[in-house]
Amino acid sequence: MKDSGKWAVVFTVLNIILITVCVVLLLNKDRKPPVISFSGNDLIYYSGIDNEKLLQGVGAVDAKDGDVTDRIVVEKIVQNKNENRAIVYYAVTDLDGNAAKASRVFEAVNEATGDAMKDIGMAGFDGDMDGALPGEPETLEPADAQEEELQATANAEDTPEEDTEAESSPSVSPTPDIEEQRRKEQEEADRKAQEEEEQRQQEEAGRRQEEEAAAKAGNPKIILKSTTVNATAGQLPAWIDAVGSFQDDKDGYETLFKNLKASKYDVNARGDHAVTLTTTDSDGNVSDPVSVTVHVK
Repeated sequence: MKDSGKWAVVFTVLNIILITVCVVLLLNKDRKPPVISFSGNDLIYYSGIDNEKLLQGVGAVDAKDGDVTDRIVVEKIVQNKNENRAIVYYAVTDLDGNAAKASRVFEAVNEATGDAMKDIGMAGFDGDMDGALPGEPETLEPADAQEEELQATANAEDTPEEDTEAESSPSVSPTPDIEEQRRKEQEEADRKAQEEEEQRQQEEAGRRQEEEAAAKAGNPKIILKSTTVNATAGQLPAWIDAVGSFQDDKDGYETLFKNLKASKYDVNARGDHAVTLTTTDSDGNVSDPVSVTVHVK
């Protein structure tokens, strides 16, 4: 009989240690996703472009794992051919499985132009080109314009630098309408990514609640028949007057009542005292506390 009692104590201690280790591991788990950042957006999207080019200028940093840029992937691409825009969605996970998503908008070209860009290995239009790409109009200089250019070259030494810069072709800037459309598309992409992240966090919180509920399923439960019990000053109350029954998947009333514990209060002070009761089954599972008012006379 004594040996069985010793083994029960050993198993109880082992269970407590195991639960403590699980709680520590759960609390120390990294739950913060990485942060995706972008630098530069000069790329022009075309059908069949390599993902490596789409990943240029994209970085990710995690609070625990540091730089996780090499874990970024292109999740999907949504192209709006009517507006010559493409939205590229990126995703990244850290070593603990926390995921983050982001997106950015690129200008896009038609399929004929995209095929030509693939053939010559271009990542975008930078500077002047010697010839027009398929699907693009070709501009010819008139003879008068050529003569004017030769005359301007001959007089280059007499022309101030400021005048040369003034005569150069102005850079083409996106119109306000295009900028506004690009801004709206970026906001919509960010909003969808935020909604997906919030949904993932809600699902994860739901799983944690289910795990906690499953862990509590084997705990004993105290069922009160009265939330008030009387006691004489200097003496403990008869808890049997407050406790009606117990629920447990293994132990009965006698064991659970024997293991009943009450929070401390001044037994000599007359008046009402708020006390919490708990019990422990033979497996070491502790019940949720219940509140009882002790009226000391």
